[in-house]
Amino acid sequence: MKNTLFLFLGFVVFVSLSSCRISKKKKQKYIAGLYQEIKDSFPTTELILYDDSIKMIFPDDIVFEIGSAKIKTTFFDRLLRLSRVINKYKKVNILINGHTDNTGEDQVNKQLSTLRAESAKQILVQSRVYPKRIFVWGFGARMPRDANDTEQGKARNRRVEFVLLYPKEHT
Repeated sequence: MKNTLFLFLGFVVFVSLSSCRISKKKKQKYIAGLYQEIKDSFPTTELILYDDSIKMIFPDDIVFEIGSAKIKTTFFDRLLRLSRVINKYKKVNILINGHTDNTGEDQVNKQLSTLRAESAKQILVQSRVYPKRIFVWGFGARMPRDANDTEQGKARNRRVEFVLLYPKEHT
């Protein structure tokens, strides 16, 4: 009886571990497919591939004016193209991180960075990306891409970044 119980428990553990391995491979294959499609659709965009996510940083386009959360028209087209890719990959959630330069007070920059992420979210939602898949976070001026001592550096820091995440419940 004990041997049968141990054998059964061993089998359950083996099946569980095998299932996790298979799920992990499926997840990695899914993310790799998304990565390739984004790379093909946005060849100048910086992409960082992690185990279960992709971070997208668009190139040095000026996305926002100082003190504004209104997305410039030059960036609008990229968001529409991104929404088309995201809509093909229904399992992926989107985290939009908003950023500012160091002009102004910290609390104002935190709020502005959140509004910038919300602006990008609204364009994705208008492009039929399901809103419950999209999360926003504002960092203010805490994570600059460039030095804030030149106008060019400040312009690079006024941005949104996208992290495409494979959620845990799909594993």
